[in-house]
Amino acid sequence: MRQLPRLWLASAAALLLASCGASAVGSDWALVRRGDLVLGVDVTGSLKSADTIQLGPPGLQEMWQFSITFLAPEGSEVVAGERVLAFDPKSLTKRLAAKRNEAARSAKELEKKLTATTMARRDEQLRLAEAEAAVRRARMQVSTSPELVASVELRSSRLDLQLAEAELEAERRKSVASLARDAAEVGALEGTLRRAEARVDELNADIERMSVTAPRAGALLHVARHGRDKPKVGDSLWRGRKVVEVVALDDLHGDGEVDEMDGSRIEVGQPVKLRLDAHPDVQLKGEVESVLQSVQRRSRDDPRKVVRVRITVSPTQTVQLRPGMRFRGTIETGRLEHVLLVASDAVFLGSGGAVVWRQRARGAESVAVRLGARNGTDVQLLGGVGEGDRLSRTRPTGAGAP
Repeated sequence: MRQLPRLWLASAAALLLASCGASAVGSDWALVRRGDLVLGVDVTGSLKSADTIQLGPPGLQEMWQFSITFLAPEGSEVVAGERVLAFDPKSLTKRLAAKRNEAARSAKELEKKLTATTMARRDEQLRLAEAEAAVRRARMQVSTSPELVASVELRSSRLDLQLAEAELEAERRKSVASLARDAAEVGALEGTLRRAEARVDELNADIERMSVTAPRAGALLHVARHGRDKPKVGDSLWRGRKVVEVVALDDLHGDGEVDEMDGSRIEVGQPVKLRLDAHPDVQLKGEVESVLQSVQRRSRDDPRKVVRVRITVSPTQTVQLRPGMRFRGTIETGRLEHVLLVASDAVFLGSGGAVVWRQRARGAESVAVRLGARNGTDVQLLGGVGEGDRLSRTRPTGAGAP
């Protein structure tokens, strides 16, 4: 009967020792299991739309710098015709005021010229009428019978007729020249007025164009320049810079990049699993649609070389996908089926190679293992342990490298 307490004490001591051993190796254990090891390549990037319209400052005459006064919020949904961007029209407003003044001056000058021309025509008509009357009187004197008029007076009347006809012809030539000159001056003034009025219309249209509207419905994105800060109200920019994008929401794809060293492993059609930075608990599925053959810099400020890939993203009802959403994921480049697996953080490097700490009743024992392929989370075990073994995720306290 005294042996029972001893056996109970021994069992309790063993359990306590095992408990101490378990505590020594930590509370987390990884289970050795059989399953498929998915081999893959890390990919990062963002969602893009296949239908994107970029908007920026309008192309205006003699205007190269623009200042942003309004910018619609990024990510907002816009409809066709909605204002999304606006620039300061102050310089155009000054030009418009100057051109309006010029047009007003031209209109007054034209009005004056037309009045003067009307008066000049009346004066010319009066002088022509007087000259024509003088010719008629002279002709009447010449047409008198020679028998009734002395020869001297007749010669004098003929000379008066010639002089009157010459003066009439001179007045006619002057009238024609004056009419042509006035017509040319009136035409020039009308041209100046038309150009000034046309420029006023252009400036009014240009001022309206300083407010940029969406050409169609979509989501609005702000465009960063060469990886720098995105535009904001008050920024001054060059006329050729694109500031916002209006993107369609019904045709999104992943614009991803992988490290140059992994680029040769990527092929069209390989499955992809992605997680959005904004929704890390949601997994998206897709496949590689295309691979850009050339190697590029990651960005202007990051010299690391990457290969860009286009990823077809399967539709999902879990979250609303938006262009510009950043993602991280894995492109599946291979699969080992029904192999022995364990979490990679349960394998340690010892002096003789890879080791694991296998759970035992009295604690954890170190076991040398042979490893196969691995991915970001699991590693293939080729020997040393068996299915169902529990391996510690932490090295036991005081355990050296085996």
